[in-house]
Formats: sequence, C-alpha cells, structure tokens
Amino acid sequence: MKIDDTLVNQVRLKQEAQETASDKKAKAVASPEAGSNGNVTLSPLVAQLKALEAAANGQQTFDTEKVEAIKAAIRDGQFSIHPDKIAAGLIDSVKDLLGTKPA
Repeated sequence: MKIDDTLVNQVRLKQEAQETASDKKAKAVASPEAGSNGNVTLSPLVAQLKALEAAANGQQTFDTEKVEAIKAAIRDGQFSIHPDKIAAGLIDSVKDLLGTKPA
C-alpha cells in the first residue's frame, strides 16, 4: 500500500487559487481605476484549477462500504493485521519519496 497525496495537492491548489483570487479582488477594490475598462482576462491556470476542482468534487475520498466492513471485522474480532505487508508498504513509500527528492 502506498500513501497517495493527490487529494492533498488538489486541495492545496484550490486553497492557493482562492487566496490568489482574494488578493486580486482586494487590489481591484483598492484601485478601481486599474480595472475601469470592464475587461477581465483569466490565465490558463484558472481552467486547470476548475477542472481539478470538478474532478475532486466528483470523487469519493474513501470507500464507505470497505470502511464499514473493516469496522465490523474489528468489532467481531475477525480483523487480521499483516505487519510484513505494512512494513513493505512503508519501505516502498519511503523509497519513492527519497527517489523524488531533489539532490
């Protein structure tokens, strides 16, 4: 099992976009003469952010049925843990992280 931070990155991008939009809005309010012509242009990044937001909204972050099955197994004493698989997954994740880290 690998740890996937795709959703975390998507949320971070969304928050950064909201902060950037808030900064631009504050500047426009502070200096109305700068945007007095009424034309607005958006960067291509906005389209990418909207696509990521739509994708994130359409995805379920976890499988509810699987979570309920695990809860029931734990409650009934049927859940088994495989430490060797957990350790192997953690080691693989660390190797991946170290491999992508700039030197």
